[in-house]
Amino acid sequence: MKQFIAQALIVHRSTDPTVNDNLGRGFDVESEWYNGVKFWKLISFSGSYANWSLVGSGGGSTSDDITNESGVTGATVTDALDELLANDTTTLNDAKSYADSLVVGLWDDRGAYTVNSSGNINYPSTGGSGTAGALLKGDIFTVANATVNVSTINSIKVNNGDTVRALIDSPSPTNDSHWTIAESNLGFTPENTANKDVSGGYVGLTLFKINFKNVLNTFTSFFTNSNTAARTYTFQDRDGIIADDTDLATKQATLTAANFATFVNSTTDKTTPVDADIVPLVDVSTGKRFSLINLWTDYLKPKADAIYATISNLNLKMNLSMSARTIKLNKTASTANGIDGSVTDLMELMAGCTDNTGSGALLAISTTNTKAIRFTSGASILRSFAGGTDGAILVCQNSNSALMSVNHEDTAETTVANRIYTGGQNVQVGIGGVFVLQYKTSNSRWNLIGGNGLNYWSVFAGSSNRLVEVDTNGVGSASKTFQDIDFTGGQQTSATSATWTGVNEVNIVGLLQGQLYIDYATTGYRYECHRNDWCSRTPIINVEVFTTNSLYPIFEVTGTSGTFGEDEAYVLNNASQVVMTLPTVGTFGKVIIVNAKGAGGGRINTGATQQIVGTSGTQPTAGQDISFPQHSAITLKCTTGHATAAVWSIVSINPATTITII
Repeated sequence: MKQFIAQALIVHRSTDPTVNDNLGRGFDVESEWYNGVKFWKLISFSGSYANWSLVGSGGGSTSDDITNESGVTGATVTDALDELLANDTTTLNDAKSYADSLVVGLWDDRGAYTVNSSGNINYPSTGGSGTAGALLKGDIFTVANATVNVSTINSIKVNNGDTVRALIDSPSPTNDSHWTIAESNLGFTPENTANKDVSGGYVGLTLFKINFKNVLNTFTSFFTNSNTAARTYTFQDRDGIIADDTDLATKQATLTAANFATFVNSTTDKTTPVDADIVPLVDVSTGKRFSLINLWTDYLKPKADAIYATISNLNLKMNLSMSARTIKLNKTASTANGIDGSVTDLMELMAGCTDNTGSGALLAISTTNTKAIRFTSGASILRSFAGGTDGAILVCQNSNSALMSVNHEDTAETTVANRIYTGGQNVQVGIGGVFVLQYKTSNSRWNLIGGNGLNYWSVFAGSSNRLVEVDTNGVGSASKTFQDIDFTGGQQTSATSATWTGVNEVNIVGLLQGQLYIDYATTGYRYECHRNDWCSRTPIINVEVFTTNSLYPIFEVTGTSGTFGEDEAYVLNNASQVVMTLPTVGTFGKVIIVNAKGAGGGRINTGATQQIVGTSGTQPTAGQDISFPQHSAITLKCTTGHATAAVWSIVSINPATTITII
């Protein structure tokens, strides 16, 4: 390199070269300054390099060493070249760039590329010859850690020693077109003619015939063909002897009815088949086999069942196997397989008896082919029965473990003709209680007509209904507690506006013995009918009337909210306050009884136009709620019936009750 540069550079001289100087002979030069020193750059050279020398300014044509030159003491050609190599970076970089351009993309060994010994891996993504390991065209890697026929690069099998070379700069590790893989494990063994036709060697060829030697190598056989076109022969993957025409002549060429029959007749008889045995079956498209068990379950049995279903001779069917002293019957309300019915089953079927397993509130209970129903699984409310016909009688029994309510005219039943008419009140049926319904088209209802002593029945008294408990003989108890729910609005007005001066009774036509009306808000009197058409009154100042809830259905509310029903009692039982809403429609004379059992107490929510009255001191206005603590007991009575603006009077409270107006 330095010799090459020396041919193009002359170090500093004190005078310019002339044609008389050895420097000038055969040279074409030009001057260039470098760090204050003048150099001469050789443009062309026609002389001999061996004759080239440096000439000093004082020597004329005399050859001398550069150390004699003025101002360059101790300098040599080598010094000048080193200075140029260290400082003339532009010239050197240009030279390097040109040299690099000649080898770019040819070959740059980047060492080993470790692949996945048990599977696939992508092409390299780092380790290239570029900046920070960037991959460049010509970067080549040698495969290492490969397992034969297992390791792959981008799903291409590779072995150790194979090379992977980038075809472009910044190649993708998943694009095959950016890379090339060269296999380095190609093996080749040249044919050794000495191994032909010898033991342990390989088959020879003679005139395109494959040669076969016998074991003793005493003669040669040939495998040839008479093909007129290219053929392919595939041998089975097993050891064996190839059959020839003589062998095939003993085989059955075509299966016919005759030779198949001959074959079948030649087999040994099996007198006792088993389920696992197979019989041949001729399918419409292909021959198949058929097991005896499938012959029964999939073919013979379905045929037999179909035939049995069409048998009209009941005696024939009854001859089939049955339990002792039973009869085949179906006592369900739908199609079902017959059972071995007992005498009890038969009697229930003849009586039209059925068990109802519904729970909760039951709606539209089916009465088809039914004369008696036993409720066995937790039915709590009977709302309606479907399928009523004029005169039909239905006997029902509560076989649950709790009371069951027979609801009067329950509006949850939208088909009015399915509803139950009890006489005006919901009837509570005790455990084991029996009640009787009869359907009448005159009112299109199931009418309650009787029951045993475990029920609570409606008894007509006055203009409305009241509930009294009956004894085991069905006779009303001598001790009755009547509720003040009997005066109509007109009767109330007649009683409160009558002239009571000097009399104990006033005549009000239509009043019946036992009717009662208490007027807290206006007159402060208790009005009662002790004989028909006559009313008496007594003052109620400082008198609290307590109405027992024993005659009303009791409901425990364990949630935090609910809605009251009329003539019903409620026990509020929650650690948080239970908010109960008054009925949307208030019916005159109806009663609501509420007890706060839980620690959260209770609250009665009124509508915007509803009002609760009867508190001590300030009275709630319309829309105001009241709340009360645990252990409180309050009895409300609707004293002004209205669809939206009902007034509910507090007729009794217990000492633990403290009412807060909200």
